[in-house]
Amino acid sequence: MRIKATAILAVLLLAITAQPALATVTFDPATGTGFVGKGDIQIPWGWNNAKLQSAAGSVTFSYVQTDAADYGVTCEWDTVNKIQTIHHAVTNTRSVNDTVAYDLASVTRKNPQGNVTGFKLTGFGALTVTSSGDAVPSVGDGCPNGGDGIVTAVDILSATSRGGLYATSSTAGTGPTLIWAPAIPAQ
Repeated sequence: MRIKATAILAVLLLAITAQPALATVTFDPATGTGFVGKGDIQIPWGWNNAKLQSAAGSVTFSYVQTDAADYGVTCEWDTVNKIQTIHHAVTNTRSVNDTVAYDLASVTRKNPQGNVTGFKLTGFGALTVTSSGDAVPSVGDGCPNGGDGIVTAVDILSATSRGGLYATSSTAGTGPTLIWAPAIPAQ
């Protein structure tokens, strides 16, 4: 009897933990389009359905992404049949910042009762991209220091990325809330 009860409990536990997530954000950082389910807003802000329905018009979305990388650049040149090699460190940072538009009246997904079930993101406004640091050369380019020689290798020494899609609402009483972040590729 005890084994049977344990087996039933294990099956129930597996069924509960195997359920899909309540809501899923889909977002294309290249276009600013996608979908945010109502649960992705309700859960972090502790809103019930009535609160979401009354405050849906106050929700705004923004996308902020900052990528930074350090590169090792190898340059080579000939001096009297001897190949000289020098290594350069190049750092480059790229930031993207913009609001993500949606039209509450026409593109917010609603059920047959007229309740908001999510937000259809329609794209970026005026995307702002800024870069800082040295330009990253390509193999075959001249050396970064302007001297003789050519770049024979460019290696990423380290890279970081932070940010993502944020939701904000004056009604939530909190600052921007991260609701989607890009997947980190396996190394």
